[in-house]
Amino acid sequence: MGEALKLQDARISTFIPFHRIKGLSDRRRVPVIGRIKLGVRVNGKDGIYPKETPYFVVPPEVEHVYGPKPTELDIIFVSDDETKMFPQALKLYGENQLLKCIGNGEQASRLNERFKWEPRACTCEFFDQRKCRARANLMVMLPKVGTGGLYQIDTGNQDSIPNINSYFEFLYMTFGRIANIPLKLRRVPLTRRRENRSETHYPLVLRYEGTLEESKQLKQETATILKKLKSIEIQDPLDINPAADTDAKIVAEEDLPEVMTLSSTQATNTTATAQEVQQTEKDLGQPSQSTTEGSPADTTSIRSSSTHTTRERNGKP
Repeated sequence: MGEALKLQDARISTFIPFHRIKGLSDRRRVPVIGRIKLGVRVNGKDGIYPKETPYFVVPPEVEHVYGPKPTELDIIFVSDDETKMFPQALKLYGENQLLKCIGNGEQASRLNERFKWEPRACTCEFFDQRKCRARANLMVMLPKVGTGGLYQIDTGNQDSIPNINSYFEFLYMTFGRIANIPLKLRRVPLTRRRENRSETHYPLVLRYEGTLEESKQLKQETATILKKLKSIEIQDPLDINPAADTDAKIVAEEDLPEVMTLSSTQATNTTATAQEVQQTEKDLGQPSQSTTEGSPADTTSIRSSSTHTTRERNGKP
């Protein structure tokens, strides 16, 4: 009995109370807490079909702050890695509605009949058939709603992807970072002719509207901000087949005119923003994009996103 007590005391006295694991316990991951949609699904006489809206389709907590049909959101990015904040890829979904192939316009991984991923060239016949499309996930925090996590916004719009990528470059050149910069995210109407008819879409547009003094302050804080965010990880986006999104808002076809209508103030504001965007593109000499959501993906934007990374920006391979 005495020997047993001595042995127990020895074990207690020599035990080292480790409470953290190096390389694991110091990791911090920001979760995805909600999704913001760019359209609804319409229940019509011929079945259910998707319909893009001129506003963000938001969850209740966001609607409480911005109203039921917001065309503008206040956002920040919590990481300086644009590949985490706005991942992009060409995606093909199988008959089971799950991801079957993912690529960048040059290389791809496809699930074979043995359910193993194998490399292959990209693009392929599915891209030509418009079954494989560009998909991107914008991961944003809404500080006016809460800071408990990120909201995911999925898009395949061929204007939204280069719009966001281009503005990232502007932010890097201006502030040296994209993280912790207060920004406006907007839906902007864009009408183009395609196949002898006009189509209006509502791509995503980022804008910074700080004063000169605020801009100077943000630039001075860059080194401190990047150091603080170094250990921050971002939860991977939820991969959801847009054709099988069970969380989508479904509306009756007879209610569609009301669903698509903005208030007079919102309509005026979005028109003014659209004119501003078009003038900016004209001043910069940017060629207008001819593709739309319904057209085959422009793989140029996918390839550029995979090659212009933060590592390359810092002169690393």
